[in-house]
Amino acid sequence: FVQGFMPTLARPEVDLLDGLISARYPDGSPMTDAQIRDEILTFTSTGYETLGEALTWSWYRLGIHPDAESRLLEAIEGSGGQEPPQRAAEHAERLLSEVMRLHPPTWIFARVPIAEDELPFGGLVRPGDVLLLCQYVLHRHPGAFPDPERFDPDRFAETRPSRWSYLPFGDGAHKCIGEHLARLEGARVLVRIAPRLRFRLSAPEKVEPFGGITLRPWRGLPARVEAR
Repeated sequence: FVQGFMPTLARPEVDLLDGLISARYPDGSPMTDAQIRDEILTFTSTGYETLGEALTWSWYRLGIHPDAESRLLEAIEGSGGQEPPQRAAEHAERLLSEVMRLHPPTWIFARVPIAEDELPFGGLVRPGDVLLLCQYVLHRHPGAFPDPERFDPDRFAETRPSRWSYLPFGDGAHKCIGEHLARLEGARVLVRIAPRLRFRLSAPEKVEPFGGITLRPWRGLPARVEAR
């Protein structure tokens, strides 16, 4: 880890860019301009955009599945005033997990091998080849998720899918280190907002996924926000 990065950011007058510029490796060398650019891009695209997309798709699913919305509200109301409302948080996390199965914000990622290898089905992999893994397709495999197009948060009620069939945060050495925070934050947002606001989708039948850097609704998610 780059020395001095976190202590630098601890000063309120210093922003992320300042921290990256002033950071030094153990040998005293700074980050290159390309590294700083990549770090900023990664932070801005994965630090908030992915969770924002997951919550956007959550409101979409709650809008077209009123039964799921009712169950979430019942879990919140039945939390008995706990802080945090444990039952509600667990229910919200299951809902968020199912949303990220059908609408994974990081919907595809690439890996580049550094040595020759062979894939399980026999395909030869050479150094420098680009391997693409599409979670949007993987998460719909009927062998791992029966009736895969059905929205069912209870899939995550008691058991977790096998490791390599569900990868909303990637896996391996480059798995997203913010998974725990994203899940915690996403569940808390749902629990806090759902009892207060209702999202009336204007034209849910016209919502289409668009695979850019993240998976987002093409042309946005038009809705009317109402107080409950």
